[in-house]
Amino acid sequence: DGNEDDFGFCHFPRQGAGYWDWWWPEAVYSTWATFDQTQGIGEGFFFDSETMSPRTSDPGFKKAAEIWKTLWEHGADGCITDNFISGRCAIGFSPPGCWKGIFLNPDGVHRKDANGTIVWQPRLKSGDVVEPYRFRPFGSTGYYDRKTNEFKDCTEEACPRAEPVPAKGHDDLIAEEKLTSSYAPRAQILEEILPPSPLTGKFVNRAPFYWSGGLGTLIRKSADKVKKDFVWDFFVYTNSPATSVYDVANYASWLDDWRFSQLFPGDK
Repeated sequence: DGNEDDFGFCHFPRQGAGYWDWWWPEAVYSTWATFDQTQGIGEGFFFDSETMSPRTSDPGFKKAAEIWKTLWEHGADGCITDNFISGRCAIGFSPPGCWKGIFLNPDGVHRKDANGTIVWQPRLKSGDVVEPYRFRPFGSTGYYDRKTNEFKDCTEEACPRAEPVPAKGHDDLIAEEKLTSSYAPRAQILEEILPPSPLTGKFVNRAPFYWSGGLGTLIRKSADKVKKDFVWDFFVYTNSPATSVYDVANYASWLDDWRFSQLFPGDK
């Protein structure tokens, strides 16, 4: 809309945002893993597998830190401001819990006047409102060879879990699923507006884990059977769609979403 205060990229709160500062290492890890962990969960990248020495002196960590130093200086706050929901950001990057309020807001990305009337929403030339959507996290078309410390292009052999880049980006894989009618404007953008990617056909490697962390649950093997059954029943209850959709949709829960149903506006 020609506003000079718009940003191409909004991320975790910037330096000086108090307790949010500790998110910065996770952002670095999210990028470091893309070109330093190519074999899935069977391979780590934090420590040397033989000496257990931190690998923070390796080129992969240094490259990730340099990337985020640049992004941090030129991006804008995403989670603790209204930059994204008011349409100031083209892309937002954070744990999904940061954005769930936007996905569950029936008005989507918008701006309102003092009377609460919507005065702006992102629209196509046809007039259709373009809803916010999630896409896959960043990846790398190259990796660091741990034997030579050289940065090389990903191949099917070197990066067996990598995926070829489609002409219009990986969002076309999601749009083709046609989960709801709201995906139609996205498909139109992919088909008519976005130019073909110069990386078409290259292999992109992504972090093989949920890079922003999260909470894990487990049952101790040596626990009494009655306790195992009790805890298992609790896990089933909390992870059932009926329970989890409400808990995740409740912003106060701080729970990250993992089902599409937890991101659709409605009676939640």
